[in-house]
Amino acid sequence: MGQRRGGVQERWRVPPRRRPRGTGGCSEVTSLAPADGTRYKARNWDAELGAELIDDGTYLTAAGKDLITTLRSDLVETMEYGQVPAQVVPERQPRTGCSYDSVFMNAGRIGVVERCPDDLADRLTVYKATAKDADRPEVVFSIVLGSDSAQVVAMTDRFTAVAVPGPDRLVVYGEDGAQTASVPLDLGPGGIEQTGPVADTVGATGAFYWFAGSSTVALSMEDLKPMWTVRDTMGPGAVFAGRMLVPVADGLAVIDQTDGSRVGTLPVDRGGYSGTVALSSIGPIVLEQRGPLLVALR
Repeated sequence: MGQRRGGVQERWRVPPRRRPRGTGGCSEVTSLAPADGTRYKARNWDAELGAELIDDGTYLTAAGKDLITTLRSDLVETMEYGQVPAQVVPERQPRTGCSYDSVFMNAGRIGVVERCPDDLADRLTVYKATAKDADRPEVVFSIVLGSDSAQVVAMTDRFTAVAVPGPDRLVVYGEDGAQTASVPLDLGPGGIEQTGPVADTVGATGAFYWFAGSSTVALSMEDLKPMWTVRDTMGPGAVFAGRMLVPVADGLAVIDQTDGSRVGTLPVDRGGYSGTVALSSIGPIVLEQRGPLLVALR
């Protein structure tokens, strides 16, 4: 669960048994039929140990600290970004020596917050998930931000939204890297908390729902500007039966998608669990993922 998987027709698995890239090892990825688990195909690729997976329905990206690798749905590698192992042609990467703290992808594009030795602050780069050469990224734009600890929280084919602390705000950039909006965020005492290298964001009709660490923020898909914020939440939530369900301490808050008002609360006993909760649904069943535990609610 976590990042919304869109229209992906295959499920992905990266086994935990991987040798470090530094010793020439590689990772394996396998595609499975979702209906019965039939194995389609498998291939090796250079995903880093501990990389987090994210996809947009067509491409799968492994977001590592030093290397970001992307596969197409047929398991063909389409892009490598960063410290490419055994690079045949040097100087194809735009920068070297950078580390990647935040990665997001959507609509065939990948947004990454880089920390590079020659930059005074975080750098935001957006590049395409595929290009003529898999080790030569086609960069859409790359700009140095005016702050540190930024994270990419949502993307469309036209805009990229970056959350920036101190003070908390959401900054939106257009296709050319020009800033189109900077909106203050009222997230309460918790402020912006980065929950991992990939933002805890789900997409639904007309909006993205981003979990900022203790609040859920709805972002318009039209321009990625914030529409409303619900405080004291435990995850981004999910749309169910025309309403937004957002996990809170005492259950599932039923939220009106238009203005963020709470319509009611469905009580859920989580047995003292207080971590992040990811939501999804299958027909009339709501699924909650609490750490390694998956719970079905009817």
